[in-house]
Amino acid sequence: MRKNNGHLIAVIFIIIIAVVTSFILSRTTITGRVSYGIPEEPVQEIQEGGISYNIPEEPGSYESAAVNCGDSISVNTNLTENLTCNGSALNLDENNIYLDCKGYTIRGNTSSSGVRVMSNYNVTIKNCIIVNFTRGIYYKNSNGTAVNNTVYLNSKGIYLYNSSDSFVDNNVLYNNTQYGIHLLLSNDVDIINNSLDGDYVQIEHSNSTYAFNNNISASVYGFYATYSNDFLAENNTLNNISTTGIWCGHSLNCSVFNNTVDNSLSGSAVSLISQNRSRVIDNQLSNLKHGIIVNTGFYNNITDNNVVNASDSDGAGIGLYYSDFNRITGNILSGYGKYGMNVLDAHNNTISNNSMDSNANYGIYVDASRNNTFYRNNVTGNHEYGVVLFNSSYNTLQEMLSVGNNRTGIFIKTTSGNKIINNTASNNSASGFYLAWSNNTNMSFNTAEHNYFAGINSFMVESSVFESNSLNYNFIGLTLRNSTNNTLIDTSAEGNSGYGINLFACVDTTVSGATKLFDNNADGMIMLRTNNTAVSGVNASSNNATGVNINLFSYHNNITDSIIIDNKLSGVLIEFFSSFNLVNNSNITSNDRYGVELDFHAVNNTVSYNNLSSNILGNYTETDYSVNNTFVGNTG
Repeated sequence: MRKNNGHLIAVIFIIIIAVVTSFILSRTTITGRVSYGIPEEPVQEIQEGGISYNIPEEPGSYESAAVNCGDSISVNTNLTENLTCNGSALNLDENNIYLDCKGYTIRGNTSSSGVRVMSNYNVTIKNCIIVNFTRGIYYKNSNGTAVNNTVYLNSKGIYLYNSSDSFVDNNVLYNNTQYGIHLLLSNDVDIINNSLDGDYVQIEHSNSTYAFNNNISASVYGFYATYSNDFLAENNTLNNISTTGIWCGHSLNCSVFNNTVDNSLSGSAVSLISQNRSRVIDNQLSNLKHGIIVNTGFYNNITDNNVVNASDSDGAGIGLYYSDFNRITGNILSGYGKYGMNVLDAHNNTISNNSMDSNANYGIYVDASRNNTFYRNNVTGNHEYGVVLFNSSYNTLQEMLSVGNNRTGIFIKTTSGNKIINNTASNNSASGFYLAWSNNTNMSFNTAEHNYFAGINSFMVESSVFESNSLNYNFIGLTLRNSTNNTLIDTSAEGNSGYGINLFACVDTTVSGATKLFDNNADGMIMLRTNNTAVSGVNASSNNATGVNINLFSYHNNITDSIIIDNKLSGVLIEFFSSFNLVNNSNITSNDRYGVELDFHAVNNTVSYNNLSSNILGNYTETDYSVNNTFVGNTG
């Protein structure tokens, strides 16, 4: 019995010792740099910027031990003191863990990494201040979340290498010498709510990056994404960027939405370089050398951006270079140093419903470009030209408004096969339209009024059609010089302070249809050194000089089936060595001088079958060596 009692007492003693030991161990804390415990499974969902992701919950309890520089951590860890390390500071070597620095600083000696994650997943680094490493935070072959950290004076602030499905959120980065945030071979990374000062984001060979609501200032770039498809930059603010705010290159589907870029001194707000099927929409871009640049890009969409105020005299609101099949619409381009829009060697693009005003040189400048459509763009108040089409062929300008420019509204030179349809070019300080060294142009249904010189000013034009243009209240309605084989149909040139139509040194011109040359302050039409013109169906009336004037060595011109009445001088004047011209079957009446007047060596002309009644000084006259002219079948 006593033996059994002793056995029972021993068992009870062992049980008491085990319980007391367990209690003591559960209550004891060992002081050191860090404390840590076993991670727990439950997670909480975080939503930010239209996305959601999961992070482990804070551990409820910790085991604790001292951790030094260079140690590896495999459990959730809170930092309790600052660390100053030579080489790498901390390595996180387990899945699904936290490092929470609680605002303490990890400082290095410019080498290795502050916090490194190698081949582990769902690892979070937060609330750390990391200074003076080669890589402040480094994920390699891993993924996780870097959140609420301050990272500065490193070479790379936060570096993700082959670390997809990660999050970089709400960090402050500044004065890192190479990059603030660097992604390489890391897909599906979200960069949200970060602040970078003097740093930028470099994205290389990393697809589906989402950058939302970041603030970047005083840096070389804002975002630089190369060989990275499906990059989306949304609602970011970039200030004082020295080269390019958002740079996308050699990729597909870069999307730039609703960003603000201000004050890029020598570069552009957005650059798409060898970039295809990308979108730049609803951005506010100001005080820049260039607004948006597309270089060697295809099927991109540039829409509804506000691009204002150049910081350089050679800048462009939008530059489209060596790029095809792009769509540029609904943009405001104002106050740029040289170009509102510059298009160079770009083909098959659609440029529509844009507004370009108050740019220093040109609203739109197009060079060496083909098959583009410019539709319903407003180009107003530019300091030189509204639209320039140079060395460019088979383009269409339609329903453009080019008014109030300091030189010509629409300037076309060295081109072929362009269609200039239903545009308005008025109140410009030179001409409404200027067409030179061009052929096979269709210039129809345009309005050019109240321009300082000509509604349409043409030089060295060949095989072109001018149809149904309204050219009123200019100095000259239409002037065509040194040109061959052109057709003018249904022209209206009224109320001009000089000529309605001026042909100088032209050959094989046709003027026909319901052409109205009314109330011009000089001649309705004048031909100088012009040959083989066929004029029919013209109404040249109530002009302040002659209805039609054939002058200065002009030969073989025909006026038929026309109405020439109520002009202040003669109905038709042929003079100054002009010969072999025909005036036939026209109604030439009620002019203040003669119906037909031949003066100063006008010889071998024919006036036949016209109504020459009611002209004040007579039906016709020959003066000053005008001989050998034929008058037959005329009435009145």
